[in-house]
Amino acid sequence: MDEKHIEQHVDDFINDIISEKRPRYYHNNKSDPELEKMFETVRAVKRLRLQSTAARIVKSGWFKGIIAAAAVLILVLGFNLAAPGGPEHTGIVHAVVRAYEGLQGYSGVVEIRSEKNGAVDYLEVIEIDYQKPWKYRAYHRYDGYEMQYMSDGERLAVIDHRGVTIENVFPEKELWRYHIGTAVWELEEAGEVNILGREVLFGKDAIVLEYRFEEEDVLFNQLWIDEEYNLPLRKVLNHPEGRRLVVEFKELQVNPSIKENAFSLELPEGVPVNELNRTGTLQELQDEWAEEVDTLMDGIPSGLKLLKVGLLEDDFFEYVLRFRGEREKEFLDVYFSDSPMEFYYLPGSELGRLAGGYVELNSSAQNVFERYIGDHKIAKWVLDESEIFMVGSLDISILRQILENMAGERIEYADRRQLEEEGIKPPIEKEGH
Repeated sequence: MDEKHIEQHVDDFINDIISEKRPRYYHNNKSDPELEKMFETVRAVKRLRLQSTAARIVKSGWFKGIIAAAAVLILVLGFNLAAPGGPEHTGIVHAVVRAYEGLQGYSGVVEIRSEKNGAVDYLEVIEIDYQKPWKYRAYHRYDGYEMQYMSDGERLAVIDHRGVTIENVFPEKELWRYHIGTAVWELEEAGEVNILGREVLFGKDAIVLEYRFEEEDVLFNQLWIDEEYNLPLRKVLNHPEGRRLVVEFKELQVNPSIKENAFSLELPEGVPVNELNRTGTLQELQDEWAEEVDTLMDGIPSGLKLLKVGLLEDDFFEYVLRFRGEREKEFLDVYFSDSPMEFYYLPGSELGRLAGGYVELNSSAQNVFERYIGDHKIAKWVLDESEIFMVGSLDISILRQILENMAGERIEYADRRQLEEEGIKPPIEKEGH
């Protein structure tokens, strides 16, 4: 990377940090070690808590120059700043992301438990073997029940005492709750990360982190990172009223030797099999949505490849196009329906009109369809006779561009009051949110 581009990336990074935004560099770029060292230094400078008098000047024009100069000075002199409340450890987020990118698979025993005021009200134990991308077998035990999940990367078999259910389109949908990748990506997305200290967890030396996604979040979550492998061992998600969800690996083997046929879908004989959804072809979708599919494909970023066309059953939508990037976390799913639902939207969404319909854009939609666990970007375009819905990891500006390219015009943004006057109901918000 040349000096000019490095300077521009650092300049943008500082601007985003000062504005309390997630740095735009991470939206469409792979981590670069040289840049990541500079970014971590900028973060370290920012962590030096300003007193109330100094806080008033943070967003002044010359503060950017000060923080940039301090970052460069620290890099040149080789200083290391400790995070608040914890020991010195520079670049921990980058190290965790890099370690997971180099991971090919893992095996272990995971425990998921829900707690309220320290008392356990739900406990699930899972034996898991995983191999990139999306091949896994998992044995779940909870409340006296046992269930088995098997994925060959293309299909998912769910086996329990009632029989077998085959999911042909979403092989990864049951994995997100306890997948190591999920914890890594949450840490990567966090707006603030602090080091709390070190502990021995299940006989392994671990670094303890706290993180939150937005500055206004009152509660921090915690993550224990195995110092040998730089991978998460325990995650604690804290919720109001004393509730928390704990996901922890009691046992973990990194890159174990797994037999080649370990993830083949060998189903038990003589049990009923129920199949959900089916894979189709792009031509099947083009037969009904020719113009829309062509313009959609023109707007898909070059780094994404079409993985699968799904024909859905018992779903809000009839079709889905599934795109995947080079990294495991990079994806875009585009849904189509000719039976649109009444337009509704989430709190905090951008709203607008587009080609006679309504649009919603949201950068942090939670647990979409209960199929995409965690935060994701969504874009929805509802017309009188059709609906297109996108969910993925891409920056919201890319989803906006895709919709505008499909419509051949720009989105006309509108506020909530304007849409209420046109009969669009406001979202239902919980008290205190």
